[in-house]
Amino acid sequence: MRSLRIDIPFKYHLLLLLLLVVVFSCTKRVEEAEVVSIAHLKSMCRGGQAVVSKECYVEGVVVANDWLGEFHKSVVVVDDSGGLEIAIEAERIYAWLPIYSRVKIFCGGRSLARVGGKVMLGASPTGAFPLDNIPEWEARRGIKVVGAEENFVFPRRRITEIGVADVSRAVRIDGLRIADAELGLSWCDEVDGVAQTTMRTLVDREGNTIGVRTLASCAYGLEKIPTTEFSVVGVVDATGGEYLLRIINGAILRR
Repeated sequence: MRSLRIDIPFKYHLLLLLLLVVVFSCTKRVEEAEVVSIAHLKSMCRGGQAVVSKECYVEGVVVANDWLGEFHKSVVVVDDSGGLEIAIEAERIYAWLPIYSRVKIFCGGRSLARVGGKVMLGASPTGAFPLDNIPEWEARRGIKVVGAEENFVFPRRRITEIGVADVSRAVRIDGLRIADAELGLSWCDEVDGVAQTTMRTLVDREGNTIGVRTLASCAYGLEKIPTTEFSVVGVVDATGGEYLLRIINGAILRR
């Protein structure tokens, strides 16, 4: 019986060799990556933009995604040093980066940029905006789920305690009520039956205030705001020199 022989053209041998080199190179880069804190990573952005030049990764817990429409095409990851919002060009991110999953985010070659009052991680900009979203296939390759955080505890803050280190961190604030001028309103305004991204004002027991921003895409955006005292868990944002909150995971806790 004659053996079957398949001759592979030389160009395909070259292609296979190149693919093996790429795979080996990527694997080697991951193995050599240095773990850094989120605070250290963000400190690399000394100006408006920066490219992460060294092979490194951060490890943290996903505390916010697009599950309830509170964030759009982004996730927030936190570690003991702070929080980081990551821009990703994808829908249904929650399906592969669920809340409270512990992840490793490989940052080498990614871009950092100041967007409003926070530093975000994404792709190098191709237009006027300081940061592009990371393509989904690249994000899936560079963000790895390594476990789950079963008993995650959000740090508590008073409004007056919130500072620069809390930007992009998820915190819990107790003893809040909606401002008198906004009693009876929903989290989002409604125009012609369509929710609009809206800013409301929360007030603590001492009369201190903080804005809360709710996207039009939020699943509960048209629900009425409680008229009695409540607590919220939200990611701290900053714009125009002021801090604000973005509630996460529907965490509006009535007394």
